[in-house]
Amino acid sequence: MACRPVNARRPGTVGRKPTARDVHYVEQGLLVELDGRAFHDNARARDKDARRDLDTRVIDDALTVRITYGLVFGTPCWTAARIHRLLQRGGWTGAFVRCPACPDDPDL
Repeated sequence: MACRPVNARRPGTVGRKPTARDVHYVEQGLLVELDGRAFHDNARARDKDARRDLDTRVIDDALTVRITYGLVFGTPCWTAARIHRLLQRGGWTGAFVRCPACPDDPDL
């Protein structure tokens, strides 16, 4: 996908409250959060994320999807294709561009 951000962590807001976001596709109403063990490995951190996700949906009407290490490095083409579909649902018209390593799978 050609829409990958260069520098992922960006300041953002939920309503008026400042927060950090990994990737925010504002026009498509989609937030992609990259969840690694360093910051998401306990119940308190997961609850904080869940609360922020719920606020984001209620206040900003944006969908948050959480992508894990396994999705990024284990099934990167499948994961990118799913994010592409979500972006299309939000009105994005860009094409999904397969990388040379993508399997020749019509479900991508």
